[in-house]
This record gives sequence, structure tokens and C-alpha cells, in this order.
Amino acid sequence: MAKVFVEKIFVFSVVLHIIQLNFNQIQLNFNQMKKSILIKERVLDIVREKPGISAPEVAKRLDMSRISAYQYLKSLIQSGQVKTDGKGKATRYFLHDSMYIGSNI
Repeated sequence: MAKVFVEKIFVFSVVLHIIQLNFNQIQLNFNQMKKSILIKERVLDIVREKPGISAPEVAKRLDMSRISAYQYLKSLIQSGQVKTDGKGKATRYFLHDSMYIGSNI
């Protein structure tokens, strides 16, 4: 009887440990998503303040790599919040017309 009880306690502790690990991973993912959203909001603010800004300028203002700036800008383009003009190094970023208050687009 005691052996069965000990085995059940062990299984319970293993399950509890797995649940804790999953919770920690969920919490980590949530914090990463929250950070990403906050950075996207900062990128949008910069594009709003300086229409026609380049990705390297965004990177410099936010003290991040150019690649990170490009990735955030690409995400904002895909969500329809930012649009581009030009190609390659001449690419400039603007708020999409629908992002302006009172826009009928």
C-alpha cells in the first residue's frame, strides 16, 4: 500500500514539474511577444515622426541592428501599417494611409 502511495506521489510530482516547465515557457513567450509589440509601437512612432525614414535610421534611433529594424518594418508592412517607397538602400518607410486618424481609406 505504501509503495503504491509513493509511486502516485512521484508521478504527481513529475506531472507538476512538467506543468511548471510549460507555464514558464508560456510566460517567456508572452514576455517576448509583449516586448515585440512595444518595439513595433516605437518603430511606428518613429515613422510617424519622420516620414520617409530609412531602416538604418530606425535601427540607430532604437539602438538595434539593421536586420532587427528591417524585420520589425517588414512585419509592420505585412500588417498594413507601414508602406515603402523605393528599393534597396533607397527604400524609405511611411505610415500607410489607413494609419492616419480620420482616414477614409
